[in-house]
Amino acid sequence: MKHLKIISCLFVFMIFGKVLVAQTPDEWFAKGNDLYKDKNYEKAASAYTAGIKLQAKEPSIDAILRGAGSWSLSNVADSAFYLLNLLAKSTAVSQGDGSFLKTNKDFTAIQSDARWVPLIEKVVCKAATNYPFKEIIYGRKDGLALTM
Repeated sequence: MKHLKIISCLFVFMIFGKVLVAQTPDEWFAKGNDLYKDKNYEKAASAYTAGIKLQAKEPSIDAILRGAGSWSLSNVADSAFYLLNLLAKSTAVSQGDGSFLKTNKDFTAIQSDARWVPLIEKVVCKAATNYPFKEIIYGRKDGLALTM
């Protein structure tokens, strides 16, 4: 009888532990969003980072930016730069993401860090590789190409 109680307790703890640990990336991101709204930036950053680490595919740009911004607001520059370096390697990063980094107030705390300018340069370079600028000729007028 005593062994049955011990086994039952272990089983309950295993199930409970699995429920706590087995969250999907989207659940972590939703938790991070709620914590960010409550201005609990360090816990929000931890939630975003947990979701990013659970993703089997390349993390979303939005998740990286939210996580890095939360780490910046928490004054944990190393973790913010860890996530921003993922951004600089992403195949989905665009020029707009580089502009967002430069202007978003969440990143003010880390903009004086020596790693900031080289990181921005990496993001801009990767964005140019991902989305090369091409002129498109959409028509001609009096022998001139009309481009956009």
